[in-house]
Amino acid sequence: MGEYQNKAVELMRNRIGENRLNNRIERREAFLRKALTLYHAMGGTADDIQAALKDAASAPAPTIDVAVGDVMYKLAAIGHVADIDIIQAGYNKLDAANLHILSKGKKLLQKQRDQKLATPTTPAK
Repeated sequence: MGEYQNKAVELMRNRIGENRLNNRIERREAFLRKALTLYHAMGGTADDIQAALKDAASAPAPTIDVAVGDVMYKLAAIGHVADIDIIQAGYNKLDAANLHILSKGKKLLQKQRDQKLATPTTPAK
């Protein structure tokens, strides 16, 4: 695996756990939802999605490695059209997710500190 993939997988492992990370159905569904979100962001409509679904379902399924290559190839063209660096966009997502985790951790620590301060202590005799 490449550097980005290693970092993304490690982040997902930390966020959702090994079992969910390795759940093929969950990964497939999560990818589809993000792909549809991108499709919508690019101006696609629900009617367009229905037509694309029929086309995709009528073709023979490629192997996963070929399908991933096809996705990466098409994603590069979307990055070109949108004038964005797709790799940088990926790293930005990792940074934002890590900041979110850090923020949640800081809030949890503050809550624990507040609870300790609010708990009355009895002096030792």
